[in-house]
Amino acid sequence: MGVRETVKRAAGIACSVLIACASALTLFLPFPKEVGAEEEYLADFGGYGEHISYAEAFALLEGVTAEGDILLSREGNLGTVQDTAVRAAVETLNHGSLLELITLNVGGATRLGRAALLRAYADTVYYAGEPFRYAGGIVRGENAGAKRIVLLDGTLPSGYLPNAEVLEIRGGTVTASDLIGRKVRLEAAAPYSVTNGALLLATAGGRRLIAAEPESTALSLTYDFADMGALRMCNKLETLTVPFAGDGHANGEFAILFADSDGYFVPVSLRSVKITGGKLVSSCFYGCPFVEQIDVCGLDPLDIAPDAFYGIRPKLVHTPREVSLGGEYQKTTAPCGCTVYTRSE
Repeated sequence: MGVRETVKRAAGIACSVLIACASALTLFLPFPKEVGAEEEYLADFGGYGEHISYAEAFALLEGVTAEGDILLSREGNLGTVQDTAVRAAVETLNHGSLLELITLNVGGATRLGRAALLRAYADTVYYAGEPFRYAGGIVRGENAGAKRIVLLDGTLPSGYLPNAEVLEIRGGTVTASDLIGRKVRLEAAAPYSVTNGALLLATAGGRRLIAAEPESTALSLTYDFADMGALRMCNKLETLTVPFAGDGHANGEFAILFADSDGYFVPVSLRSVKITGGKLVSSCFYGCPFVEQIDVCGLDPLDIAPDAFYGIRPKLVHTPREVSLGGEYQKTTAPCGCTVYTRSE
């Protein structure tokens, strides 16, 4: 048998298999009822089902739900149309790896389902060393208007897609510097996680603070160690609670969280700081001239250097031991037994 005949035979077998698979799928997929040449769908509006045409459904189309149902909206009332193939596609698009994405096939979806997927993922870019987008399937290509970036592998180029509103990390590497100047909300999948606006990475040594949402004004964080400059992008931060000063390694200066190679950049908006554990080294708050209130209640008094607050003049300090403060302060005893220093105006 010649090469040409072999290719023809292979193609014929493949075609037969595809036809057989398509026939089998009709037993399970909710294909629409045919009305003439137009599809018809069973739409559920709050428990009430009704059949609507493609034209009617398309005019009401919003996209898809998180569960993968086709989402409609009519006069403020939400409705859904079920499509098994759309559900499977949504699961892949929302959680899949690059391999799962590029092998995604939505050929079994209804016409309305395919339109719903296009509507729902039109503003998403998947990045894995290069950009990908959904166009009836995953294709290479940029989407300048993307509102969501999904990082699958590698690192994001500097200043990538500044108009994005959401950065989802499913893989690859993210650093604090990637988020400077951005206005994104963070989402993540293991080994990354997002807790209280902070991006954490699970490591053998514990939870590592990588970064935080740049628009945060208040953060209350728990982690085991932090990257230098992990909060460098948070230039609107007003209140901050952390498990210890510094990064959890050798450097115990509080401002290390806002550092880069050019120095410390504690935001001028930061007014209130609470530290729940660890040690306070000498001049711990160097580089924090605008901080007005510092609460270190709960620390071991022996872990606080007497000159930990040297170089700053906060309005209030709540501490379990007496410390040296520049200027005139009134001292009172808090119910917890700590000394509260209040600066005299």
